[in-house]
Amino acid sequence: MANEFYQILELSPQATPEQIKRSYFRLVRKYSPEKYPEHFKSIREAYETLSDAKAKENYDSLQQNGEEISQLNKQAQEKISEEEWKAAISILKKVLVLLPGANAARNQLGICFAHEQDWDNALKVYRKLTKDNPEVPLYWSNYGAVLKEYAESLADENPQKKDLYQQAREQFKKAIDLEPYNCEPYLEISRSYSDEGDYTKALSWTERAIGADGKTDFQDFEALFYLCIIHLRSGEVNKIQGVAQRIIALLPSNNEEIRQYVAARFYNLGLEITQMGYANANIELLKAARSFFKAAKTFDPDDEDTKQLKGKLDLIIQASEQFDSLDKDAQISPGFSNLAAFYLASALNQEIENSDTVFENVINVIFNSTPEAIINSVRRIKSYYFSIYQLNESFFNKMEEIAQGKLPKPGLLEGIGKFLGF
Repeated sequence: MANEFYQILELSPQATPEQIKRSYFRLVRKYSPEKYPEHFKSIREAYETLSDAKAKENYDSLQQNGEEISQLNKQAQEKISEEEWKAAISILKKVLVLLPGANAARNQLGICFAHEQDWDNALKVYRKLTKDNPEVPLYWSNYGAVLKEYAESLADENPQKKDLYQQAREQFKKAIDLEPYNCEPYLEISRSYSDEGDYTKALSWTERAIGADGKTDFQDFEALFYLCIIHLRSGEVNKIQGVAQRIIALLPSNNEEIRQYVAARFYNLGLEITQMGYANANIELLKAARSFFKAAKTFDPDDEDTKQLKGKLDLIIQASEQFDSLDKDAQISPGFSNLAAFYLASALNQEIENSDTVFENVINVIFNSTPEAIINSVRRIKSYYFSIYQLNESFFNKMEEIAQGKLPKPGLLEGIGKFLGF
């Protein structure tokens, strides 16, 4: 009902502050809380709104422009969901003209400015929100998030970057003071330290996030998962499986859906790291990816995709680890270490310039040795460097058969094109 609070206090919308006060005291004497509890409650609510200048301004604006404000808010939400930030900013500004005290709209305006990387305006929004509403932890958290994102947008050598991270942490700490049981500000502080490469402090703040609400349960999964990311960044991938065991201890019993969700999180990150590893031919990244697949397998041991990817990485990593020994092995004939390197490069999806010529030259070097030396080399690789042998078992076997005279040499060369995918 329009102007309901004024009607409750038996006043017109033009009433002065003094008239509002007098009417309130008259009505509370008339309607005691003992006899008229509901009506007394309504009188109190009306008075608390109309006696506060800002609350009254918002209330009056809503009474006059409520339908228009509602439509504008709806339009703004549509633009935000479509990530049309500039259009949303324009609409939210109109809302704030009609309803200056609309903190929810102002908060969304700050978020939109941040998406546009309009840092000055985003920070102005949150300076005002935190000044006017210092008791609201969300605004302090968002203020910190804008400062952190601003820092992340700057080049590492920019001297402003470190100061912005520090300012961001100060705002997150204010949110923690108001809401110490909310783990998210702790994690944001951890992320800021991780971004700066201070993994010791990042780990410390992540551990503080775990159990921030006074208990350790599955709600702490995000914090524990972030521990894995810190271990990845700091090069301590051997600790990831230990974190996976901590997560297992928190899982609700007999909840297959949650186990599969956790497995998927580890699998997806492992897949992302695998792609990076292949793109850069980086064995260390592939080792890190394997740690995530191993963790995923812990939660969902029957998933075929996880088993297949982990198995492939196991083979490549083990072959890589065996390569140095094979390269120095005096009992292996010349050319075999180059062949192993060729297969490793292929397994890592590396492009090899003039690959067919390179491959043919390697084979020619190998077959310059005696048949006995070739046979012994293949058998030694199979016995002592089995992962390298597994990179292309059929080809190694074919080489042995050629050396034994069971297969003519052209049969080998005919297989080159097939191996290379030509």
